[in-house]
Amino acid sequence: MLIVGEIVTFPSFFLGAAILHNHAPVSLSDPGVARAVYRSLKGFVKARDRYRDVAVPVTLVYSDEDWSRPAEREHVADLLAEVERITLPDTGHFSALERPNEVARILRRSN
Repeated sequence: MLIVGEIVTFPSFFLGAAILHNHAPVSLSDPGVARAVYRSLKGFVKARDRYRDVAVPVTLVYSDEDWSRPAEREHVADLLAEVERITLPDTGHFSALERPNEVARILRRSN
């Protein structure tokens, strides 16, 4: 399992900078996609209640210029039993768009 910016991802499903649908990126500026993401936000936050139940190693990937706060990142890491932290340098929130090769390398390594 890999958590990218606190969004749980699995090898067949990646949600981060881009949402993949049939292997084609879908823009978050698309109103339908944006509505689906916003509808899910409460679920993303509620999922944190279950982080202590995760019994597999987790890799947290953040960007150094992401809008998440260091204290929030630490809180998430503290909830997980076995965690590796990766911070991508010179990268904003949309790391998969800004550094796709690096994100792909991290995802391949985590499988």
